[in-house]
Amino acid sequence: MLETEAVIVEIKNSVAYVETQRLSGCGHCDPQKGCATSTLTKFFGGKKTFFKALNPIEAQVGDAVVIGVEDGAVLKGSLAVYLLPILFVLLGAGMGNALASTAPQRDLLAIIGAVVGLGISYAWIRAYTAFVSKNSHFQPVILRKISTDKIVNFIKEI
Repeated sequence: MLETEAVIVEIKNSVAYVETQRLSGCGHCDPQKGCATSTLTKFFGGKKTFFKALNPIEAQVGDAVVIGVEDGAVLKGSLAVYLLPILFVLLGAGMGNALASTAPQRDLLAIIGAVVGLGISYAWIRAYTAFVSKNSHFQPVILRKISTDKIVNFIKEI
């Protein structure tokens, strides 16, 4: 499970809206010798991120908490949003190219096929997003509160 620290800024029903700060890297390597994620974060800035998380522990506004999301959910979401649209575009372009009977038609039908593939991938992403938003397996969940001595340090970082 992927975990990060957050502060609850609002609660509506059983859903908490939390604020996190983007970290400079994953923390698994030396930022000076690692994959350069920390360099990109310095360039683009460590911005605050707001999103909603399920609140089964009934944490309150102002609480510093640890939120988590399943590892598989992140991978599945990434594949659905990034890989499948590329595959749909390539498949559409290939089908358009295959349907052409003459050389001048190939480019035009390949472009039309790619646009159709892009449209299908857009519909797929909308349907997938609707499914994911209702499935608790894909939702961030508040796992536990952070002790009060960590709250001060976390708020200073934000």
